[in-house]
Amino acid sequence: MTHHDDRVSFRQMLAHSREICDAVSGFQRDEFFSDRFRELALFKLFEMVGESASRVSDDTKRQYPAIPWRAVIGARNRLSHECDSVDYEVIWDAAQEHIPELIAKLEEILNQQ
Repeated sequence: MTHHDDRVSFRQMLAHSREICDAVSGFQRDEFFSDRFRELALFKLFEMVGESASRVSDDTKRQYPAIPWRAVIGARNRLSHECDSVDYEVIWDAAQEHIPELIAKLEEILNQQ
């Protein structure tokens, strides 16, 4: 069994989070929701952030309690398993409000390592 490097997951979380910001940058809410492919891309990027987060070891998660692990992984699970009931307004709000905070925390962690 190979050992997983949690730094890889942190870098993936950061890259996908930045892509989320790029996806919504320059768009107003109504304008964004008129582009189905952009909606779906945002949906998938949130899944990818959560998937990367789920690969971080429990020890490392405990070491970085500032990351909302349960929320990030829970969002991924909900998006994956309840995709027919996803509220894109919630995803939009998270992209605007929570992802920039997550990026700042991830950058801080990666700069320490």
